[in-house]
Amino acid sequence: MKAIEPTESGHLTVQGFEIFYELFGDPQASPLLCIPTWQIAPSCHWKMQIPYLARYFRVITWDPPGIGGAERTTDPAAFECDRVVDYAIGLLDHLGIEQTDVIGLSMGGTFGLWLAARYPERVKRAILIGSVPPEWAYGEDPTFWIKRDAYHGWQKRNANYWREDYEGWLDFFFTKICSEPHSTKSKEDFINWARETTPEILISSVINKALMPEMPLAEAIERVRCPIFLIHGTDDQIAPVAYCRKLAATRPDWDYLEMEESCHAPHWRNPVRTNIEIANFLGVPQPKQRTWRRSMSRRRPKALFVCSPIGLGHAQRDIAIANELRRLVPELQIEWLAQHPVTNVLEANGETIHPMSKLLVSESAHWESCAGEHQLHCFYAWRNMDEILLANFMVFLEAVRETPYDVWIGDEAWEVDYYLHENPEVKTAPYVFLTDFLGWLPIDRSPGSRDVFLTTDYNAEMIEHIARYPRVRDRAIYIGDYDDLIPESFGANLPLIPDWTREHFEAVGYITPFDPADYADTQAVRQRLGYDPDEALVFLT
Repeated sequence: MKAIEPTESGHLTVQGFEIFYELFGDPQASPLLCIPTWQIAPSCHWKMQIPYLARYFRVITWDPPGIGGAERTTDPAAFECDRVVDYAIGLLDHLGIEQTDVIGLSMGGTFGLWLAARYPERVKRAILIGSVPPEWAYGEDPTFWIKRDAYHGWQKRNANYWREDYEGWLDFFFTKICSEPHSTKSKEDFINWARETTPEILISSVINKALMPEMPLAEAIERVRCPIFLIHGTDDQIAPVAYCRKLAATRPDWDYLEMEESCHAPHWRNPVRTNIEIANFLGVPQPKQRTWRRSMSRRRPKALFVCSPIGLGHAQRDIAIANELRRLVPELQIEWLAQHPVTNVLEANGETIHPMSKLLVSESAHWESCAGEHQLHCFYAWRNMDEILLANFMVFLEAVRETPYDVWIGDEAWEVDYYLHENPEVKTAPYVFLTDFLGWLPIDRSPGSRDVFLTTDYNAEMIEHIARYPRVRDRAIYIGDYDDLIPESFGANLPLIPDWTREHFEAVGYITPFDPADYADTQAVRQRLGYDPDEALVFLT
């Protein structure tokens, strides 16, 4: 399930070739044009940005010929740099947009730069991420056509190899794109998208000087008049950071962010920071009406409670926790950031729902969409929820920016926990994390299985998070007993689950929305419910 669906989509023929576009957000909002990259990736690669940016902008994405929803062609003319720029102008004209903000990744940064140079009146501001020089794609490279007995490293950037072992090329190339540790999901998505095109299309789109822009690079840089924001990772293994440093030195009036040890696609591996930087540069509109109170005049403590919608048991125990907190701290105010169906339970109990809850993407709907009639692979359902988790974390981040809470409480709020560890600098309040399960175990336990590899990688990242930033969680509470934990390891060369949990979590037993003492007399309960004293009963939870 996507985190957001387009409000409009369509096909458009520009200069004899068909492109595909999608629109997101308010049609009356300021436009933001997402420029496509090389034909190896469709506009879906913006999925970690679109839900957040579409709250403030009319986001426009489009696929050029050769990928995504656009037509398939091997005509090199379809891939000319200047023609791709003209596709953008044709789309803006079709939509009646005079001027727009622009964002591009990799080759999209190249297209964005030439768009701003050739049509300065049409580009308001531009963000160029991991930009590559045109020569990277179009320049002469005789080795591209040489047939070899074997291909190693960048020798795989070769027409013959692409035809012989396209999957091998995709694995190599996207390993370079997604070079940071624990990037399995982004690499997997990119490879799946790249299967939508063909080796022949890619061969037609590169290593051809006829595809080079007519305007030289130096002239293009000089002619740009709009504000430019350059973002580049120092571990970019596709476009060395030296190119972007040269751009920034040539135009010192341009903004430049160098992301240390970041890969070619920081908008994927570091989406929170990327989204924040984009918002800061574009100037995300502020609410027309706001309130603020001086810290010492905030007499009543306030908590934000994030309750997972995956299972209503969370809501019941969280209400019990909230009631006990208010008993201990009578003046405590609690606001809930939650989704349907949790909000139904909360409202029925008179709880206060944070107004930004309506912006959350439904996690339970995603899980339902992943479930077969009698089957649900929980690990892959959760793993495929990456764009939803990021979208919901961005909602959380805005909620806590607007209100200075005294404590954040997250019951299996995995998006909050994960992205706080990825971005500890955004933490501004004490944080309590609750959970009744820890880590992932593979279903397919055969040696070398993908289940084993992926669950071990995810567990390793979690363990590394806690080891590096123990300060993120002020309290970590395991809802259950230590004896309930499976006596296995998190994976090869990782600690045992019970040992690690005892070190990093406090077990508090089970939390119920009722007093268990009321049900201690089981015979009385049986009688009240109409069951015989010796009647066999089976309870499923």
